[in-house]
Amino acid sequence: MTPIIKELVTTFFEAYPLKTYNRDEIIARPGQSLPGIMYVEEGRAIQYDITNDGRQIVLNSFRKPAFFSMSNALLDLPNAYFFAAETKLRVRCAPYADVLSFLEKHPEVQFDLLKRVFQGTEGILRRLSYALGGRASTAIQFEVLIMARRFGTSDKNGCSVVVTHQQLAERTGLSRETVSRELELLQRRGLIELGYRSVVVPNIQRLEETLDLEVN
Repeated sequence: MTPIIKELVTTFFEAYPLKTYNRDEIIARPGQSLPGIMYVEEGRAIQYDITNDGRQIVLNSFRKPAFFSMSNALLDLPNAYFFAAETKLRVRCAPYADVLSFLEKHPEVQFDLLKRVFQGTEGILRRLSYALGGRASTAIQFEVLIMARRFGTSDKNGCSVVVTHQQLAERTGLSRETVSRELELLQRRGLIELGYRSVVVPNIQRLEETLDLEVN
């Protein structure tokens, strides 16, 4: 999102009520409509489903300056997923009709939204490819790589991501035990460093190159 588009979006949503959610608090369940289009001001929200055996599978995540869920507004479909705060969350909530009107007046924001949709689709396809390939190591490497790029903070030690083993399990569809084992192996290879509720990627380019070599 360019600075001009970000300013347009931020200014629009600032006119609407502020809502706050605690970590793990559910925003909406399947069959429940979201109260409107939510613009993330602080924190992270997730969209997830629960499998027949009770496992939580994260399908998407949102951070500032994302707004969700446009599919409910554009397609007029009933909500089929859970939405929840992954961290302490602060959002602005605007009515569907107001957001659609705003988008109609600003085609540049529409284009940016479409671009981000395709970026997300590409990520989903790659995640699906690794999942169907059956290798836990590549699935976890890819998820760590994506999280580092989207949510990481960089310093002299590399790129740090606040994430737990359980959260990575929910994002990859793997068991927590498998995730912990694979993360230990990645740490031994020097590709990551494990901290308290965090993963540090010393060199993102090296992690990406290793992932490409193992897939191809």
